[in-house]
Amino acid sequence: MVPMDLETPNKMPPGAMTPPSTPSGHHRSQSSLSVPYPDSPSILSRPYETPNDLSLNTPPRPTNGRKQRHISFAANTSMGNTPPHGKSHYRIRRFLRMLKKSPWFLKLLFLFWTVGVIALTMNAVTELRTGTQSRPGWRDLQKKFAQSGYGDTLCDPTQGDGFVNQENVWERSDGACGSSHLLYRFSKTPKEKYPELFPEFANKTVFIYGDSVGRHLFDDYCRYLHMDMERRPFPNQNTTVIYWEAAVCTQPELNFKVTHLHAYGFANTSDPASMEIVRQAFPGGPWDFETRISRLFDEALPDLKLDLVQLNGGAWDFLWMYNRDVKFRQHHDVIPKEDIQTFQLRLKELIAFVRVRFPDAKPLWINPHWLNPIDLNVRHAWAGAYHHKAPLNASEDSPLLPPLFTPRRQTQHHHALSMAAEETGVDIVDYWKIKDSFASDEYFAGVDRVHPIETPRAVVVDMLLEKMHRWFAYGI
Repeated sequence: MVPMDLETPNKMPPGAMTPPSTPSGHHRSQSSLSVPYPDSPSILSRPYETPNDLSLNTPPRPTNGRKQRHISFAANTSMGNTPPHGKSHYRIRRFLRMLKKSPWFLKLLFLFWTVGVIALTMNAVTELRTGTQSRPGWRDLQKKFAQSGYGDTLCDPTQGDGFVNQENVWERSDGACGSSHLLYRFSKTPKEKYPELFPEFANKTVFIYGDSVGRHLFDDYCRYLHMDMERRPFPNQNTTVIYWEAAVCTQPELNFKVTHLHAYGFANTSDPASMEIVRQAFPGGPWDFETRISRLFDEALPDLKLDLVQLNGGAWDFLWMYNRDVKFRQHHDVIPKEDIQTFQLRLKELIAFVRVRFPDAKPLWINPHWLNPIDLNVRHAWAGAYHHKAPLNASEDSPLLPPLFTPRRQTQHHHALSMAAEETGVDIVDYWKIKDSFASDEYFAGVDRVHPIETPRAVVVDMLLEKMHRWFAYGI
């Protein structure tokens, strides 16, 4: 019986190409050909020996005149043998095709989701960099970021706007990072545990070049950190004059040292007219910082190698101007421009001198503190050198007394020195900004209108210890 010739889709029409022969003489299976659509040429495909591979038997989709992008997913015999990167590539391409075909609102939703994930990731990284030390692993994270070149981005708790909180430490308004409470921890920790808890302070030396405010900070370091004081008078100096005394405080468990030398502000003592006033009003010369600092470390403290130089000044600038104005009967509601320019220039020269003289030490500038505008007793005291023949009634103001610590003049002086310090790129602690957190009787004591008392000084000491910690531990 002759089998019926059935009409099937795979039946070859007359004149169609005959399948080529294999090396053994057998014809290839018709299934190894990609079957074309009508009016399209036949495509000869490479045979695969795996019988389950059907990808080449599937006819291509109609393109309707559009360019067809063909991707073969049968390069391997099975999905189980597909390399991991091949699977990921396939899934990504499939996801992108699905996204391309999805409605516009789903695309918009996916965009918002992506932006949100990126924002959360960036916020998490920022918190790691700016968190407080109470968080686990903060010390290791700080070291990691510093070693990776991100040290300059570590949060500085002394910077920015803020206030003095109930713990008497500076708190940033943005809450980015808090104080390490180093002053409290030093004062409450037994000295025997210092090497374990404060290793970054070991074998470090700090030099304070500043006025009496800096000297008071020096005394606070010595007291709070349980340091031993050694007085090293300058050779042949008059021991009754404290302005040349070289005292060194040492914390024996850490071998941490602090020394201090008095500064006279930024009057230009190379000017003969200025020197005439300085000689009469300023004790304990020489008065220029170049001579004073050089002689101190060349003759009195040659064995000290400095790691940080703390600079401050301001009050003696007002003393110099006041004595000059009293002498020449001048009144300046604002500080003359020439004085401001002189002070700024001398501050820049001081910072440059310190960087050259102590290249391995970090210079740090303390912006001038607030001086009490209720200054009648100070004006009477400072005018005595020029009015000794006609004593003034200490309870009364007088036209012979020029302006001194007026808010306008103080603000002008503060911003001038702050701007000059910033232009040098020096690190800064702003003593000025803590004044808004204290009432007048909480900031000054008795008739002393110049020196802050212990409570506001403690805030600044904590800020300075924070700066030391950052520099000694992380080099920032």
